Amino acid sequence: MSLEAALMGIPVISIFPSNPTMIEAYLIKKKLIYRCFDKDKIIQYTQKIMRNNKYRELQNKRAKKLLKSFSDPIREIVDFLERQF
Repeated sequence: MSLEAALMGIPVISIFPSNPTMIEAYLIKKKLIYRCFDKDKIIQYTQKIMRNNKYRELQNKRAKKLLKSFSDPIREIVDFLERQF
C-alpha cells in the first residue's frame, strides 16, 4: 500500500524490515517514500508532514510529475499486439 499511496502524492514512511523492492527503491530515489528505522527521525518526519502543508503539496506535485512520465500500459500492449498481427 505504501507504493500506491506514494504515487497518489501521500507522504509515506517505510519501515519495512527487509530490503526495499525495486519499485520502492525507485520511489525512495524520487523522494516519494521516506525510508527510516530511527524512531526519533520518524517522529520528526511525521511532524514535518503534519505541520507543513507546502511539504504535502510538494509530495503531490512530485507524484503527479512522475505519473505523467509513465507510459500507458494499455497503449503499449495494444501497440505491441498490433505489430504482431
